[in-house]
Amino acid sequence: YGASRVTVSSVKCPSGVKQRAGASYSCPVTLQLTSGGTNSSGTITIHMIAGNKVEIRGRQDLHLR
Repeated sequence: YGASRVTVSSVKCPSGVKQRAGASYSCPVTLQLTSGGTNSSGTITIHMIAGNKVEIRGRQDLHLR
């Protein structure tokens, strides 16, 4: 989110997602800019990998409105 620091205000991922390596899903997220308190919302993409693990691969997985 630029060069600023942010905190996650909220995130709500769907329940009941079946684990399948190579699949992904999106979660609504709200971020707060720590220096000014401004909120931004959007989605974050979660990628499923082997062994019941997930990962966020980088900035490309954050989609703000």
